Amino acid sequence: MEKGPKIVAIVFVVLGILGFTLATGFFSNFSESALVGGAFGIISGLAGALGAMVGNPSTGKSILLAILFSILANVILVTFFQVIWPML
Repeated sequence: MEKGPKIVAIVFVVLGILGFTLATGFFSNFSESALVGGAFGIISGLAGALGAMVGNPSTGKSILLAILFSILANVILVTFFQVIWPML
């Protein structure tokens, strides 16, 4: 595997961890809404990393697929929490 997709995957994982850290107020707020917001960050970051690994060996393709997977994960999460979760 080329270095480009690995770097893109690492960047998306770091962005996911940063999103969790910012959503929880640097680990000072552990309310339910803060944890759900943090989960959005981590899950979208991991989805972006998965997209980057699928898009190898081209760095440009891995960046585009990482962004696409990240957006798709957020759409799925919003759909789940806004449509399916209230019906449970």
